[in-house]
Amino acid sequence: MPKPTLIAIIAIATLALLSPYIVLFGTMIYYGANEYMHREPFDSRVWQDPKQVEGDDPVRLRMVDDLVRSKRLDYLRRADVEALLGNPPATEYFRDHDLVYWLGPERGQMSIDSEWLAIDFDKNGTVRSYQKCMIDRCHLRNFGKARAPAHR
Repeated sequence: MPKPTLIAIIAIATLALLSPYIVLFGTMIYYGANEYMHREPFDSRVWQDPKQVEGDDPVRLRMVDDLVRSKRLDYLRRADVEALLGNPPATEYFRDHDLVYWLGPERGQMSIDSEWLAIDFDKNGTVRSYQKCMIDRCHLRNFGKARAPAHR
């Protein structure tokens, strides 16, 4: 067999063996980049808009990272949280948390779960912590946590 033909056969065989991995990792990179590129700044009015929340592309998933990063929830009272985020939906999930907001289907290519924002208050009624949760569990790490305010 001529040398160029052998090289072509090896190249085609290698590509055929690697193609599932190329597709898998390419898809993962695409979904990760797509999710990152579509994040939006938090907007209370849009967050509370039922058309935006219950549509095919729930806006809360795109806003929650900005909301947490901004620390807007730190030390708010319950009424202030509800004014900012709206009334939480009734749910049977996360009964051990004070407020829970549905964010949307789990981000990623295989979304089999939902993401939620769980908020807890201290004994004085101010936000103690907030976490991103899935249907059956909250992440062990805090998604955001209120810190003690500086002297005012």
